[in-house]
Amino acid sequence: MKFYKLAVIFFITSIQIDADNIDQEYKIELLIYKYNITKTDESFTSLYNIYIEDLITLDENNENSDFSNLSEYIEAILDNDLIKANSIYPKIWIRDDSDITKLKKLENQLINDKSKTFLESKSWIQTIPKEESSKFIYYSSDDYGFLIKLYKKRFMHIELDSFLKNETNKINKFIQINQRVFNEEIYLFDHPYFGVILSINEI
Repeated sequence: MKFYKLAVIFFITSIQIDADNIDQEYKIELLIYKYNITKTDESFTSLYNIYIEDLITLDENNENSDFSNLSEYIEAILDNDLIKANSIYPKIWIRDDSDITKLKKLENQLINDKSKTFLESKSWIQTIPKEESSKFIYYSSDDYGFLIKLYKKRFMHIELDSFLKNETNKINKFIQINQRVFNEEIYLFDHPYFGVILSINEI
């Protein structure tokens, strides 16, 4: 067993991988807050149902990898098929990074803003695969939650669902976003009751 593990490490570290075929990592930072005073006559009768299939749960010390094709990858190396090996290189979906850097100034402003209640900040590092390979990342606390999926389809896209919870468990205050996004940009997704600020930065 030890020999097998050493062999796997050797094969993974010794192959010369084409850098263009390795999924680039991005640092994602997210801030969420709610308004202390809401000025709207909208009733918000629509209800949100949480998508719960095939999720990656975001939690502390999170690391979620996809090594399901490891044996196929090693076989390609043994056959000296570097093109195939590059195309099926084992991926790390997401790994923990708790430091807020890009949004630190905005985080401090939200904390000191008396018109808002700052709820939480989250930060992580992930790859952004093609649409058919991407998965939703899910996080939930006592007060709010979000699902986020980033993928590349010619350009980079985001699907974001964020919501506030209530005592009835019937979620009627939510944001749903599906749009193109860009590297090194900051985005504000606003709702009459709360808001989400997001940054995406290639590492």
